[in-house]
Amino acid sequence: MPADVRPPRLASALADVDDPTFADEDSWEDSCITGEVRAHAGNVKVLGSVFRNARLTGARLPGLALRDCRFEGCELSGAILDDASLARVEFIDCRLSGVVVTNAKLDDVRFVGCRLEDAQFATSVLKRSEYSGCGLNGSDFTRAELADVAFFDSDLTGVDMSKVRSSAVQLHGSELVDVRGGEAIRGATIDRAQVVAMAHVLFAANDITVDDERT
Repeated sequence: MPADVRPPRLASALADVDDPTFADEDSWEDSCITGEVRAHAGNVKVLGSVFRNARLTGARLPGLALRDCRFEGCELSGAILDDASLARVEFIDCRLSGVVVTNAKLDDVRFVGCRLEDAQFATSVLKRSEYSGCGLNGSDFTRAELADVAFFDSDLTGVDMSKVRSSAVQLHGSELVDVRGGEAIRGATIDRAQVVAMAHVLFAANDITVDDERT
C-alpha cells in the first residue's frame, strides 16, 4: 500500500455490541459491532471500533464521522454516507455496491477485496487512500479530488473520472476499460502492461479514432 496510509488505531479490548440502533448525534467508541445495524440517523460518530459481519444495507447516515475503524465482511450496499468524514478506516472484504459517499472527506482509507460497483464518490476529497483488489465497475468519481490515491489490481471498467483533480495517483494492475474522463487523471502512474489500455482511454477522451481505411 502507499507508504503513508495510516491504519486504524484500535484498543486491545472492545465491548461487544450486537444489533445496535444508531440515533441522531450518537457517539460510539471502542466497540465491536455485529449483526443488523439499524442506521437512519444524522451526524453519528464512531471511534476506535470494529464492524464485524455487520449489516448496514440501505443505511442512511449523512454526516457520519468514522475515525480509527475497521469493517470486516460487512454489507453496506446502497448505504448513503454523504458528507461523511473518514480517517484511518479500513474496509476488508465488504460489499458496498451502490454506496453513496458524495461530498465526503476520506483520509487514510483502505478498501481491500471490496465490491464497489456503481459506488458514488463524486465531489469527495480522498487523500492517502487505497483500493486493492476491488470491483469498482461503473463507479463515479466526478469532480472528486484524489491526492496520493492508489488503485491496485482493481476493476475500473466504466469508471467516471470526469473533471477529477488528481496528484500522485497509482493504477498498477487495474483494468482500465471504458474509463471516462481519463484525461483528468494527470500525473498518474501505470505499469507497462497497462500502456495500451491507457492509450485507448486517452484516445477516447480526445476523440481520436484508429482506422486503417483511408476515405
